Amino acid sequence: MLFVALSLGAVAASVIFLRYKRTGCSHHPITFVVVLVTLIAGAFFSEHAGNHERNQTLRFVSGLAPTFAHGMTTRGHAEITLDTSPEDPTYLLLIERQITWLRLNPQVADIYTYRRGPDGKVVFIVDSETDYNHDGKFEGDREDRTPIGYVYETANEKNFRALAGEQVFDTELIADEWGSFISFNQPMYDAEGRVEAVLGMDFDAAIWLNPILWGRAAPLLISLVFLLGTLVASSLITLMQSEIDDHKRTGHSLQEARIEAERANRVKSEFLATMSHEIRTPMNSLIGFSNLLCDTPLTREQRDYTQTLRSSANSLLSLLNDILDFTKIESGHLEIEKAPFDVNTTLASVVSLLSPRALEKNIPIHLQDHTADLKLIGDSHRLRQILINLVSNAVKFTETGAITVSAHWDPAHGTGDTGTLRCEVTDTGIGIPPETIRLLFQKFAQADASTTRRYGGTGLGLAISRELAQLMGGSLTVKSEVGQGSTFTLRIPAARHHGPIPPPAAVSASPIPLVPVKTAPSARILLVEDNATNRKLASILLGKLGYAVDIAVNGREALDKIEAHAYAGVLMDCEMPELDGYAATRALRLRERSRPGSPHLPVIALTANLVGGTEQKCLDAGMDLYLTKPIKLEELRTALSLIPRRPA
Repeated sequence: MLFVALSLGAVAASVIFLRYKRTGCSHHPITFVVVLVTLIAGAFFSEHAGNHERNQTLRFVSGLAPTFAHGMTTRGHAEITLDTSPEDPTYLLLIERQITWLRLNPQVADIYTYRRGPDGKVVFIVDSETDYNHDGKFEGDREDRTPIGYVYETANEKNFRALAGEQVFDTELIADEWGSFISFNQPMYDAEGRVEAVLGMDFDAAIWLNPILWGRAAPLLISLVFLLGTLVASSLITLMQSEIDDHKRTGHSLQEARIEAERANRVKSEFLATMSHEIRTPMNSLIGFSNLLCDTPLTREQRDYTQTLRSSANSLLSLLNDILDFTKIESGHLEIEKAPFDVNTTLASVVSLLSPRALEKNIPIHLQDHTADLKLIGDSHRLRQILINLVSNAVKFTETGAITVSAHWDPAHGTGDTGTLRCEVTDTGIGIPPETIRLLFQKFAQADASTTRRYGGTGLGLAISRELAQLMGGSLTVKSEVGQGSTFTLRIPAARHHGPIPPPAAVSASPIPLVPVKTAPSARILLVEDNATNRKLASILLGKLGYAVDIAVNGREALDKIEAHAYAGVLMDCEMPELDGYAATRALRLRERSRPGSPHLPVIALTANLVGGTEQKCLDAGMDLYLTKPIKLEELRTALSLIPRRPA
C-alpha cells in the first residue's frame, strides 16, 4: 500500500509539476502505461519475495521444533504431571534443556510445553526461565519460570488443533503478558503414539516480519526508482516538446493578463472611490461639528476633550489621505502637475502651518530660504506635501533644540534655466541608527517597533514622500546620527519660470462676493445632500457665512426646487440615490441651454471621493468648483466667493 501510495503520489506530483511549468502540459499516454506495468510488476515480485522469505522462515522453524520436541520426549517429558514437584530431577533436567536450547538459538524467544488438564483447560507443563532481553539475567515476573499447571488463558483454536496432533504454524501475532510473538506448535507423543503434550516455540514478531518486509521492500524500491526515472524522463521530454507551443501561448496569455490587470485596476479604483466616500462622509461630520463645538462657550475640560476629538479626527483624515495617495501611486493613477509656482511662498506656507505645533514643544522652526524670487515649473502641491511630512516628522521626533528648513537652487550647466531644487529639513531629534535607515522608506515601516508605540504613525509618510520625489524625477535621502538628529534632503529637477504666477484655474475674473446677513439676508443657497448629518453641518456653516439654506435630498428634488426658486448657488453632493449630483448638474445645464437668456447657476461639487479623475468628472458634468469633504468653513467661504458666473 505504501508503494502504491508513493507511486501514485509521484505520478500526481509530476502531473502537477508539468501543469505548473506549462499550462495544459501532460504526460504522453505511454507514460501511464509504463507506470501501470511497473506497479503490477513491482507488486508481483514483492509478493513473490515475501512468500520466499516466509517459506525460508517456515523451513527453519519446521526443522527446529520437531528436534526440540523429540529431545523433550526422550528425556521423560511424559512423566511430568500436574502433581510433579518443582524440584523433581526430571523436571529440572527438562528446564535446563530448554535454557540451553534458548541460549544456543537466540532467534527463538521462548520454548514451552502445554497439555489439556483434567478440567479441559490448557495448562503449561515445562516453561523455563526466559531471558527475553538477553542480558544474561532472569529478572522479573516476565522472565521467571512458569509453574506447572499454570493456565494458558490465551489458548485458541490453533492450540487445540496442535493438541489433536496437527503441526500448526500460527503466523498471526499473539500479544499476551510475555510480549508479541508468532508461534509454532509441535505435537509430542508418548510411548503408545498418543499426543501427550505440545511443544510451543515462540519467535519475536520482528524475526518473522522483518525478513518478509525487507524481502518485499527490495523489489518495490527497485520498481519505485524505475518509476521515478520514467516520470522524470517523461517530464523532461514533455517540457521540451511543449516549449515551442508555450511560446505561441505566451502572446495570448500576456493579452489575457493585461485585460485582467485592467479589470483589477478598475475594481480597485471603484473600491477606493466607495471607501473614500463612505469614510469621508462620517469624517465630515466629526471634523465639522468638532470645529463648531470649539467655537461655542466651553469649560476648560470640555474644550480639552473637544480639541482632542478634533485632533484625532484630523489624524484619521491624514491617514486616509496617505492610504489613498499610496494606492494611487501603486496603481499608476497619481498625476504630477506642471504649473508655475513660487518656491518661497510654498516653503513659507509649510513653516507657517507647522510652527504652532512646534511652538507647543518650545521648538522653533527656522526657514533659511536661498531662493528669493525663484519661480519654478512643477507640482507645488506635491512638493508641499513632501515638505509637510518631513517637517511634521521633525516636530514629532524632536524634544529639544530647533528645526531648520532650507532651500537652494543648483543650476545646471548653461543658461541656468534648468537645475535642481534642493530642500533640506534638519532637526535635533532622536536620530536614526545606521542599520535601520534602510527601513525608513519601506511601506508601513518605522525605525523600530517602539517608535510606533511612543510617537504613533503608520510608516506610510516617508514611503509616499520618496515615491512622490521619484515621480517628479528627483530623490529623497537621509543622514542621521543617534541622539544628534537627522537631515532629510529632497532634490527635484525643475525649470525656471519667468514672469508672474497665473491665478488658479478655479478663480474667476468676476467672483461672486460673499453676502453678509445684514446687507442681503435673502441670499439663498440650495444644499443638495442625502446624508442628514452632513446636511445639518453644511446648513450651520452656510448660516455662519450669512446665507439662507434650502434643502434637497437628491438630484431630482434639487431640479424641482431650482425650477421653483432663484438661488445664489448650489452645493451639490455627487453620490446620491435616485439621481446623483453629476446627472442632476448635466440636466440643469441642458435646461439652461434650452432657455436662451437663462442665467448660469453656479454649482459647487461636494464629494468625499478623492480618486483620480473625480474633479475632472465634476467639471465635465458642468459643475463650477470642487470641494472635498470634510468641509471646512474657510474653504467653503472661499469657494462661495470665487464661483464664476459662466454663460449658460
